[in-house]
Amino acid sequence: MISTATALAQVGLGWPEALELSESVFTATDGLHGQGSEHRPIATAGLHDLMQALQEAGVVCAVISNDDEAGIEAFLASQNLRSKFQGLWSADHNPRKPDPAAVHALCAQLGIQPNRCALIGDANSDLRMAQQAGVPVVLGYGAGWSIAPPLDPRFPCLQHWRELQVNAGQHIG
Repeated sequence: MISTATALAQVGLGWPEALELSESVFTATDGLHGQGSEHRPIATAGLHDLMQALQEAGVVCAVISNDDEAGIEAFLASQNLRSKFQGLWSADHNPRKPDPAAVHALCAQLGIQPNRCALIGDANSDLRMAQQAGVPVVLGYGAGWSIAPPLDPRFPCLQHWRELQVNAGQHIG
């Protein structure tokens, strides 16, 4: 919210007005998530099948996000996905994403090493964070946006979850 207010102040709004406008926009947006499903984000096609396959293969999965924990929990619950994830790292945690230490802390919480992980991100900051944290498998995901942001071409980029295949018994590292 502070960064939004800062951007508004940089284009000419006074700081109190920028902060007030920023707060009202965030409050209104947060309120949409409690309304009808037409306002609630939905999981992209194929995610449920992928998460089921990962769960059946015994893969530990987690979410690392700049959303707050309540927002992550609400999304996962609304999509019937909560049971598929063993860990969460949110904006409520410290350090925050995109600090590579956030990846290390989440991995420590789960009892696994970053060099035994994969990370799929939808922003270049996610991809760099994973690389800097020592995650060996780093993939971009471009299908979660109505207009996909350009992702760093050094990282493979998925356009659909079906591009991933889960093979039980094969492990990273």
